[in-house]
Amino acid sequence: MIVKNNLYRMLKEKSYLVLAVLIIPITIFIAVYVATMAPTDLTIGVIGSESFKDTNGVSFDKLSEDDHSISDLIRGKYDAYIIEKNGTYRVETSKGNGLKKQIESFLKNTQEQKTGSIQKVTIYSTSLNLLSLALMIFSLILYKYYFDERRGINKRIIESTISSSRYVLQHVLTVFITMLIPAVIATLILFPLFEIKLKFAYLFTVSLIVCFSSSFGIVLSSFMKKNQGALLVGTMLTVITSLLSGSLFSIVSNDFIDKLQIILPQKYIGILGQNIDQNANLSISSIIMIAVIVVIFLVISIWKNDKLIRN
Repeated sequence: MIVKNNLYRMLKEKSYLVLAVLIIPITIFIAVYVATMAPTDLTIGVIGSESFKDTNGVSFDKLSEDDHSISDLIRGKYDAYIIEKNGTYRVETSKGNGLKKQIESFLKNTQEQKTGSIQKVTIYSTSLNLLSLALMIFSLILYKYYFDERRGINKRIIESTISSSRYVLQHVLTVFITMLIPAVIATLILFPLFEIKLKFAYLFTVSLIVCFSSSFGIVLSSFMKKNQGALLVGTMLTVITSLLSGSLFSIVSNDFIDKLQIILPQKYIGILGQNIDQNANLSISSIIMIAVIVVIFLVISIWKNDKLIRN
């Protein structure tokens, strides 16, 4: 009932439908364009006594401690820094955890006198990370009808015999459908245009992102009085958690960050993207963690809405 009613209102008002039809494909286009247009060659700065020979597509520049600048990473002068101190290595990069882990694996193989390589293949992970950021924010916009009902519009729905769980899940399903269909269609069209191999694992991960974004939107909306407030807070949380998860930029690890990232779904989305880039099987543990977070968000939303309806 709620799904049908919301979709009908969306078709009638058209503005939110147009947003979904335009914003999501444009987001995917930008994400894929950014991922494919990035230079394939790597330039890595090396600070310390260690030195490495240039390999195919990877050049190593010997730098002094004074030349070590985070701004050069952000501006793209260097893709990463390898910092050697007392025989131990630390990797800094603004290109995400995928490249960081490749460099760490390269260093480990070098120390063990094994062959190793570094490849700047991050098309799938980069596009998924950017898509997750956009969909988390866009989901909050689509919960407009949820706030309309809380202000008294369509009170008959709230006052009917419908349960709190069905009420919440139908709103979530509306947003899920509205985001998933344009996302899948845009992916099916744009990937062949950019000559990117379309993988089922990628489409599955997109569906997982849409599911998470829908649950993120409802749990935040449940605790906000107005749609604008949910959008403001949600945008801040999305950007902050994306940064802390390392999905946008690689950050320096420490005990606090490592523990915090356990509860950040963007970390697991990034891992799934890395799996696709490396032609590996999707991480089951990452899929389970995202699913658990979705369930937790839905349970909290149902509990909160049950209190709202009863009051």
